[in-house]
Amino acid sequence: MAEDRIYQLYHDSMEEDFAEALARRPRGEWLTANEFTTFSAVIAFGFKQVCYESQLYEMDQGTALFWITDLHAEMIGKALAGATLDSFMLTLTRLEHEDGFDRTIEESFGASVGELTISHKSGDEETPASMQSIARLAHHLGCRRLAIWAAEYEDGSLAALAAELTRLENRSIVELDICDVSLPEPDDQLSHPDLEAFLARNR
Repeated sequence: MAEDRIYQLYHDSMEEDFAEALARRPRGEWLTANEFTTFSAVIAFGFKQVCYESQLYEMDQGTALFWITDLHAEMIGKALAGATLDSFMLTLTRLEHEDGFDRTIEESFGASVGELTISHKSGDEETPASMQSIARLAHHLGCRRLAIWAAEYEDGSLAALAAELTRLENRSIVELDICDVSLPEPDDQLSHPDLEAFLARNR
């Protein structure tokens, strides 16, 4: 996708110029932010296709990596509250707790996302519990497409995703993209009979 990166709004003195720059951009273009204040501003300005690189943090010494704490997950939810996005991509290393997206759900009242992508930038594996949390987030946001990109999946993870979506009686998701990024295309695409059955019911 054609990403337009914004690494601004680190100081109060830049806010006016940053707001003017955002105001001139078409609301339908992809914007990528790697700082929470920038991410929340992009959402507030009504952009419809947003990527938040939550694992990055710009510092004077360079770029550091960090995980999503429960507080950070809540802040993401607050930024999304009431917003309607065509696409939202969240890149991360890991969550503080496997069910961390439940904190996002609690704060994102009224949010709607057409396509949700969860992209892991570490070697941490997806577990059944983390996949269930992602399922609950996608269901809450009313997604029609869910993509999960990770380098490893614990045994039972795909079945757990299918079971949770079924338990929720989800009817909005009609497309899944479960990708093992450690494998070359097209072998990177993962599936499971229970997920195939779930999609067949929804289509």
